[in-house]
Amino acid sequence: MIPTYFQNKMRYFLTVLTLFLLFNCAPQEPIVLRKLNKIEVVVGADGKMLLKADASLYNPNKMGAKLKSAFIEVYADNKKVGTLDKQYNQKIDGESDFLIPLEVDFDPGKGILGSILNIMSKKSLTVKYVGNIKIKALGIGYKIPVEYSEKIKY
Repeated sequence: MIPTYFQNKMRYFLTVLTLFLLFNCAPQEPIVLRKLNKIEVVVGADGKMLLKADASLYNPNKMGAKLKSAFIEVYADNKKVGTLDKQYNQKIDGESDFLIPLEVDFDPGKGILGSILNIMSKKSLTVKYVGNIKIKALGIGYKIPVEYSEKIKY
């Protein structure tokens, strides 16, 4: 039988160790959205439009994680054109770059056709992505805010 004094010390040590591991195993720095690449608009056979892009992100932490989901609203010249709500199961290595394919489809017949045509008639377009990306590291989920805007000339 272990004396009560040692039981209390062991309980204190295990509590401190657990708290240390919980707070030091979390990502120390947020994952960084570096750039959106290959932004393009594709018109499908059914008349719907698809806005495609590759999000280039960087994980500055030594530990890896798993990408779980993304919820991102897409705006073109401050007009909402669609929402991405997608589940993933992608491994993210520590201290590395990784890509997430983003695809948002929208129906131009739902009152935004005039806005899209107005946007397309300009020589440049400002695309804004706002939302969050969820990752899981060591069994703990984290939300990474996304707010990215880029002026595209064409």
